[in-house]
Amino acid sequence: MQSGILSHGKRGWNVPDTGWLIGSAFEVITDGTNDWNNASNIYTSDDSHASCSIDSESLSHSIRITGFAAQIPSGAINIKLAARIERKASRTSRLIDASIRYYNGASLSGDDKANPTNWGMSDYVASYGDSTDDWNAGITYEQANSIDSGLQLQVYNEDKFSDVTAYVDAVTIKYYYDESSSGITYEAEGIAAGSGLALASVKSDVLSGEKGTGLLLSVKHDGVVYRYGIKDQALAAQWHGTVMEVDPVKLSLPTRHGGFLQVSAGQVRFLPSAFGGVKSWSIDVWPPPKELDAIFRCNSTGLEGSAKLFEGKLYRESVSEKDVVYDVYVPSYTETIGAGISLGSWSTTGSTLINFFEKVCDVLGLTLDSSKATTDPPQLSHTLSSERLVIDLASDVAAFCSHMFWIADGILYLQDMSVSNGTLSLKNPNDFFRSPAYTDEIPVNRVVAGAHKFEGAEYPYGVDYSLSANYTGNDSQLQGIYELVNGQWAEVSVPAESGCGEFVPGKQVTLHDARLAVPSETIINMRAVSYDFIKSSVKITGHCLMNEL
Repeated sequence: MQSGILSHGKRGWNVPDTGWLIGSAFEVITDGTNDWNNASNIYTSDDSHASCSIDSESLSHSIRITGFAAQIPSGAINIKLAARIERKASRTSRLIDASIRYYNGASLSGDDKANPTNWGMSDYVASYGDSTDDWNAGITYEQANSIDSGLQLQVYNEDKFSDVTAYVDAVTIKYYYDESSSGITYEAEGIAAGSGLALASVKSDVLSGEKGTGLLLSVKHDGVVYRYGIKDQALAAQWHGTVMEVDPVKLSLPTRHGGFLQVSAGQVRFLPSAFGGVKSWSIDVWPPPKELDAIFRCNSTGLEGSAKLFEGKLYRESVSEKDVVYDVYVPSYTETIGAGISLGSWSTTGSTLINFFEKVCDVLGLTLDSSKATTDPPQLSHTLSSERLVIDLASDVAAFCSHMFWIADGILYLQDMSVSNGTLSLKNPNDFFRSPAYTDEIPVNRVVAGAHKFEGAEYPYGVDYSLSANYTGNDSQLQGIYELVNGQWAEVSVPAESGCGEFVPGKQVTLHDARLAVPSETIINMRAVSYDFIKSSVKITGHCLMNEL
């Protein structure tokens, strides 16, 4: 959602909401066969799970999560409810929801939202209810604000022979409400739960369009392109929902001071109907092809647009009656540079960082874009002691000079770590799931490269940060590395609806974090991005600056 923007919805207009709330208490109701372990892990999405090993054809005990404390304004009416449960199973096609109920603080009330769809083996965020759904529970603002109200869930194991373990990572809820009885409601910029800080005003004259979201995976076989995704989507072309699961697509740096921003991906699991000509849009080959060309995209902010993430190969890993699994392989570069070569003379055009990357691109068959690189490139002076892969050497040299680079569509983009690659504003609390995780590494006192070093004054108790080589032959780059490795780091997950195409390496993201004890403005320079299409979220990570609002 965009701050202060109205948009058409099922009720005519979007409504104020609490944002996604995290519980703080639980109770296990002994109404099933099997108990829950580590139930306190059920509050936040941190890959630490509450778990329950459920006997064959048996029920778990119910677990009730409370303590959400919504802080809805007094007098609010027409209260609706949405819930998210992040969960998985130890075996596929065995577990189902037995019961998903609202607890009003005194008793269960309203509809049972249990979904008969089997749980998968990877973390998946299941959604229940929305801004139009009151669950027939007659929720009042007093009940929503009570620490005793919340959500109760129970799980059933359909397997006739074996026990299966249910894992729940997080349970979150969101309330929607009207502030008056006028019948027209508005989307405010939001109230941060627990902070007491209202982030203010409403605008009434602008409509926002729906944003696209999700995986768009085009695969090619025998020259024919097939368009698949997690769900059916009618964009400029039709994309068919045949992808059951896909591992997150990640772009990450080898160091906090730069290097090669590489793509990594794991597996894609398809419905068998994607192959064998079962459907008109299926790949008309059986057994499924051993290898497929693939382009991974995600919807950008326009319904007809999409942002390309990378091209790669899908290599068949397994075929069964339930799925077809492919491993994902990303492009690799195997060109080498020999021992004894001096970087100062390797390029015939000069010895600067830019000259070096011009030569790298010439060897790898790429085009260089150095528009975001430093305007004062350092001179390189280093002789290789052993043969190296050119791509690995380029990563080390870039990191030594506090630069990062990535490769897309035959272009190598070289960027100074101190330069921003565009800006993005996430100032509405609904623009991100929860407060970022702010971290600092072990403090570094000295950066050491061969005979050269830079010693700071701030952390005399810190450790040495040693580099494998000095690519300039002096200490000119060491202070920049010192500042980057000692910089604060932030990681935040945002809804994919914000537009996957917005998340570009090096982009500067500004968010208002009112969930902290002191509301703060945080500026994150993106160094890594992870696209989780199953959870419909994008995780961005990078150096940050935090200032009080």
